[in-house]
Amino acid sequence: KYPQLQIYRIINDPYLLGVHCHVFYEGIEILNEGYRLFKNKNTGTTDAMDSITSFIDIGLHPSMTHKEAIRIAESKLDYKGKCVSFQLGIYDINRGKGIPGKEFKLVWKVIPTDGEYPKVILDAHTGKTYSAQQ
Repeated sequence: KYPQLQIYRIINDPYLLGVHCHVFYEGIEILNEGYRLFKNKNTGTTDAMDSITSFIDIGLHPSMTHKEAIRIAESKLDYKGKCVSFQLGIYDINRGKGIPGKEFKLVWKVIPTDGEYPKVILDAHTGKTYSAQQ
């Protein structure tokens, strides 16, 4: 029913049935957005947290290759001795900054294959870095 959602966690305890989902747009993950749905087993009430984005007005074809993105990421943070992985995604640059409204960008996420950090998120068209976390 919701092809833009991908479940990554299920909670099934005596009180609650819940799912946590990744959200996708046109097959590309929205990296800093999620969707959660919970059903109370005692009352039968259902609560949804977050929302599903249905329209994003950005180009979905990157101007730079993943190899260029990795080079930029390596210039920002130290990945020495680590294999890196990359993912094309969509990123709301306003989220968590107290700025109203969503501003989506097509990005490359670069992380080591053995963990989440160091992580660099950069614009897939301009190379501008939106996040660099050690």
